[in-house]
Amino acid sequence: AAELSMRRGLQLQKQMLGPDHPDVAVGLRNLSRVLRQRKAYAEAEQCCREALQICQQKNGKDHLSVAVTQHALALTLLSQGKNADAEPCLEEAVRIGTATLPDHHPNLAEFRLRLGYTRMLLGRAAAARPLFEQVYDSMRERRGGDEHIAVQAVKNMIKYGIDVGDFELVDRWRQRLPAADRGFASDVEAQRRQQLQAGK
Repeated sequence: AAELSMRRGLQLQKQMLGPDHPDVAVGLRNLSRVLRQRKAYAEAEQCCREALQICQQKNGKDHLSVAVTQHALALTLLSQGKNADAEPCLEEAVRIGTATLPDHHPNLAEFRLRLGYTRMLLGRAAAARPLFEQVYDSMRERRGGDEHIAVQAVKNMIKYGIDVGDFELVDRWRQRLPAADRGFASDVEAQRRQQLQAGK
């Protein structure tokens, strides 16, 4: 029902405002999120690319709407396993976000976290680490519902430490988690320790 309503609203927007109006881009981006949730990835990607073209043409390539849409496109690509294609989208989102948002803004933090995560998936953990540290440093004092972003940055640093076998780093960052979360990834850490021990 929600998807049908979105489609009807989008069609009405196109008729009333024109197919390249910025509000149409917002509608396309929202529809892409619903499509991604039901795994209709090809159509979700098409919606994002159409929205991106509108944003770039109407608002300019350095506008925040472009960063938000690049991020949405990256999520859709990641959902399809197109990790290498997602990385440049996220790099653009981070570039624009850094230029247009304060360093502690949750949207910029999300762009950086997702770029770091993508680089981990691509086997480039060293390039991911600075992004996670940057998010933690900018978000650790935040309140009002944004605390989870700093926690996610800590968890990503723990994953990074496990990946590269730096267990001192893992222990250090695990202490920054809330007490209830300190067992995070402990099973994965144990497996990684065994792998490294067996490889000696």
